[in-house]
Amino acid sequence: MDYSRFKSKVLEIVQKHHVYKEEYLKKIQEELVDLEHKKDLFVDATFVQKTMPQQVFVEQARRIDKDIQHRKASLIKTGTEPPDIDNILDFSGNLYKRPRELWENASIRKKICLQKFYFPGGVICDGQITGTASSSALTFVHDVLEINLKNYSQMAHDTSPIWNQIFDWAIEMVRLQEAICTPDDELKKWRSKSHKTPS
Repeated sequence: MDYSRFKSKVLEIVQKHHVYKEEYLKKIQEELVDLEHKKDLFVDATFVQKTMPQQVFVEQARRIDKDIQHRKASLIKTGTEPPDIDNILDFSGNLYKRPRELWENASIRKKICLQKFYFPGGVICDGQITGTASSSALTFVHDVLEINLKNYSQMAHDTSPIWNQIFDWAIEMVRLQEAICTPDDELKKWRSKSHKTPS
C-alpha cells in the first residue's frame, strides 16, 4: 500500500474542505443577516406601517424563523472539524505499514482493539473457506487512493461521501490511538466510558 500517497490525498481533501468551509460559512452568515433584515421589514410593515395583515406576518415570520434555524444548524455542522489530522496520519501510518509489529507487541486487550479495527466483520465461513471479512479500514484507504482529485470537485463538501468517510475515520483513529496508548489497567475504564450509552 502506498501510504505516502494516501496521506497526501487525505491532506489535500482536508485542505479543500477548509477552503470550502470558509466560503460556505461566509455565505450562510450573509443569508442570516438578510433573513433577520427581512423579518425586521415584516415587523415594521405589520405593526408600524399597518400595511401587512397580522396573519400574513405570523406565517412569514414562522417561515423565516425556520430558515434561520436551518442555517444556524448548518453553521454548527460545517464548523465541526475532525481532530488533529497530522497527528492522526502519523499514528495511522503505523497501523497500515507495521500491523504485524503492533500486533506482536500488543497485550491481549489491545489485540482485541486492533482486531476490531482491521477486521470489523470478524471471521466468516461460507462452508468451504474460512477467513476474515473485508476490512472497512483497508476499504477506506482504497477509496481515497482511487479518487481523482482533479475531477472530484465536490469531495470537500459536507455531504460528500468521501468527506464523511474521512471524518468518521479520523474519529475512529482517535479512539483507537487512545486505546493502544492507554495502559492495560486503564483500558477497561476507557472502553466502558467510550461505549457508554447516552441517557
